[in-house]
Amino acid sequence: MAESKLSAAARKLKDIMEHKLPVSEEALKDVLKLIKACSTDELSALGLQPPSLPALSPAINMLPLRDRLQQVQAVISLMQYNHTSAYYYNVSKQRPLPAILATAASILREPLPIKCIEAVFLGMLL
Repeated sequence: MAESKLSAAARKLKDIMEHKLPVSEEALKDVLKLIKACSTDELSALGLQPPSLPALSPAINMLPLRDRLQQVQAVISLMQYNHTSAYYYNVSKQRPLPAILATAASILREPLPIKCIEAVFLGMLL
């Protein structure tokens, strides 16, 4: 997509990405508004495609331990790291195990950037 075809929001977002990173917590709110104002094509043109959904072998539980660990590591490695101070998921460790595993399942369904504790939750689930 040519720059002349980008909306004002997409052009401003591109400028921030090229010259003004990292952004402050206050500026992050503005960036999120700009992202929401852009079309999917504009975001793709800026290199901001949504993350791909992690794929697991249907028979992961039947694999030898070494192969299973490699698949789990591959899934976790596909996730992007969350460099902000915010968490996208409930990361409380003071919850029952089924609630933690439900959080891990939601991470797989909606793969947003994660921090280390969410990776631990994924490891427990997988």
